[in-house]
Amino acid sequence: MGGFLIFWGVHKLWAPVYILLLIHGPQCWIWFLWPLILLVCDRLVSQDRRKQQIMLKSAEMLKSGVMKLTFGMPPGFLYQAGQYIQICCEQVNGEEWHPFTLTSAPEEKDLSVHIRCGDELDWCSALKRQLVFDPVKALARGTQMPKGGEGCRVIYSP
Repeated sequence: MGGFLIFWGVHKLWAPVYILLLIHGPQCWIWFLWPLILLVCDRLVSQDRRKQQIMLKSAEMLKSGVMKLTFGMPPGFLYQAGQYIQICCEQVNGEEWHPFTLTSAPEEKDLSVHIRCGDELDWCSALKRQLVFDPVKALARGTQMPKGGEGCRVIYSP
């Protein structure tokens, strides 16, 4: 428990805060109507994208605790430098989405993301253990290595 989990837990409390503000300030709805409409539209647009899966081709550790994830390119996907994707790996922590900036160039055939993975026991370090270190331990024990990227989903903008 820490880092992003605290941040995300506090931000999930938007609905009770919104209700309390409406109760204590009847004119408060004027200020929250447009952000609420934008939030609902964002959820509706990303609902279909959250169901799509993109194949994770490789996960490798680089220097300074940075992990490089390489994904296959979705059909018809065009992007510009600096665009981000959201990644969810259900094997790590259920339905928890995290945004990361794409580090691949638009003319490349694969999408890549570089993630700094410390040892703070947060989502990124759990992802590193799941994708990089646990498959190696499984092979050392003689068990079958899990498929890379199984259960990982990515949201992207078309």
